[in-house]
Amino acid sequence: MTEVVSAGETKEDELSREQFEAFLNSVGNHEAKLLTASVIASYPGVWFSQTRIYKEMVSRQGDAPSWEMNRSVPFAYCRHSLEPIGAVVRGEVKGHRGPMLAYQATEFGTGSGMALAGALLSWGLEYPDTFLQRVLGITSSKTDIRSPVTRYRIFEEILTSPYGETSYADIARTLKTDGYAYKTVERQLDEMNEARIVSTASVLQKYNPILEITDSSYRHPSIKFDKATIETRVAYQVMADLMKGGIKNLSLEDFIEMCLSIDPTVDLKEIRHKLVDAGHETSALPGLKVIDRNGAPVKRTSVSIAPEFEKPITDLMNILIEARQGSSSQKFSRMAKAIVSEPQAFNALIDKARKGSPSYRGHLLGPEVYRKNVLELIEALGSVSLKDIRMALEASGMHISTITLRRTLSSLEEEDQIMATESTNTPSKFKTHRRYSAREHS
Repeated sequence: MTEVVSAGETKEDELSREQFEAFLNSVGNHEAKLLTASVIASYPGVWFSQTRIYKEMVSRQGDAPSWEMNRSVPFAYCRHSLEPIGAVVRGEVKGHRGPMLAYQATEFGTGSGMALAGALLSWGLEYPDTFLQRVLGITSSKTDIRSPVTRYRIFEEILTSPYGETSYADIARTLKTDGYAYKTVERQLDEMNEARIVSTASVLQKYNPILEITDSSYRHPSIKFDKATIETRVAYQVMADLMKGGIKNLSLEDFIEMCLSIDPTVDLKEIRHKLVDAGHETSALPGLKVIDRNGAPVKRTSVSIAPEFEKPITDLMNILIEARQGSSSQKFSRMAKAIVSEPQAFNALIDKARKGSPSYRGHLLGPEVYRKNVLELIEALGSVSLKDIRMALEASGMHISTITLRRTLSSLEEEDQIMATESTNTPSKFKTHRRYSAREHS
């Protein structure tokens, strides 16, 4: 549905939240998918077979293509990303050996879809060193809760905060109303922090607020007390002991000391997290409230956009809002058409898609060199977790996907180069950690 806004210009209807989020999750975090969508949308009514779209994607890069991808890749984008969101429709065309599958742009694909693609691609050219996959994350989950939209919502919360920063807990509480689990938001924020997209200031090790006990009874709706984590059980024991003695207020550090006196094996980091989170909806300790020495609520881990990403992400959010509203749909569609017709721009963006892939450096180095780096790190660091290895690799300039790293570790373990052990200090299976160390060979 469109309406005329000026002579020769039309305005697309504003995209629904569902349409916008589906596009962002499936296509918006990947320059190559956006280019594929734009090429097909540039030719309304034309069917693209696997061979045709592949040739278009390579030839439009000019005389020195940056990425001659596998022949099936662009067609896979159509099948797994563009078709599910209604940007293309599947059909058949005649081939030398009979009917062949092909894709054609839909009304959404040539309208709002192309406008969104043009907006994101133009932003990509303006910031050549900022990759969409790094900013919005990769799309790996098959559920509706995926990295691109989760990060979009996180950026939205940070940028609309009066002070340009907010907290993990505030973001989690806001997103919880839309079905985002606390752990999902926390994991995204941790990954964004590791990628240096956001900056965090943690109060966990620098703060000693007063804890106020309001209720020492355990009231979890689905987990029995004896199945709760050790940290949760010990915390409730301390609360009960304090209430029996008529004590309702205690500093965080004193509370931790009491926990240690009951069970010296408790995880200090985990107990701190539980205590600082106390009193909020997501807390495992709803009967405990954190207050400062004047009785005001305590702000915990603050988060803001890292300085080097502040302008690119602000501009990205603004251009996405403008494209979604539909008022500039014609402008952004023209940008998309211009980009797919200009080899230099097309080549630059397809190169960003290739280099922005988390596994790019691993493939560039080659499997043997990559395996050698992983093994040397384990030998040097001793007993390490997958996260420790990944962070060490990234510090050395190797940005590798978690999936690639897991496969490498499994291969090294099968070859008896390393050994893996399960470490846990809680009966909960969700708190089990896998650590890797080098084997000693005689």
